[in-house]
Parts: sequence; C-alpha cells; structure tokens
Amino acid sequence: MINLINYPNNSVIIAGELLNFSIDDSSLVILIYHWDSDPNQILNFSFLITIPEREGIHYLFVYAIDEANNSASIIYKFNIEIRSDQIPSFEWTIILISILIYVFHKRRRFIG
Repeated sequence: MINLINYPNNSVIIAGELLNFSIDDSSLVILIYHWDSDPNQILNFSFLITIPEREGIHYLFVYAIDEANNSASIIYKFNIEIRSDQIPSFEWTIILISILIYVFHKRRRFIG
C-alpha cells in the first residue's frame, strides 16, 4: 500500500531533498508520518516528505488509513548526510577562524 519511489530503505540520503511516495489505495483517507520521536504530521496528497536537516541514522514512520478503516504502516531507516554547501555560514566562520588561529600559532613558534 505505501511505496517509497526514489530511495531504497537503509540508504544514504541528503538532508533537504524530498522523499516521494505512492499509495496503492484509491480510497485513502489519511496519511501520517513522523521522523524518529517527532510529533505526527499529516502528509498532503503530493506524497512528498522533506528530509530533515539532522545528520546520522534516522527512522521515518508512515501510516495510512483508507475509507474502510484498513490501515497500513511501514518504517524506513536512513542515514542522512548534510552536504558541505548545507553547513550554515556561522559554522564555516568558526572553522575558518580556528584554522587561522592554528596557522598563526604555528608561524609564531617557527619565527620566534
């Protein structure tokens, strides 16, 4: 009933991208999902879920209920990665300052 189209279970996925689902039930009433222990969210009928900006292993729980009150559920496991271009500029600033301090101290020891 619940099919993930663009990524297999247990795959590495990129934060911020979309997971695309299809549902094999024309009488679907509601589709609910949540990541890890986050609160439930209703999935609209575009069947797209944005991958959260949290690196590491995460679980996606998806539940479907149709008009006859039949239900289906599935749990997906993903390793979410954040690309370097997704790291906020504040973190890059800290990284660059740390490198500059390191280089400054190395040069100072070498010169004096």
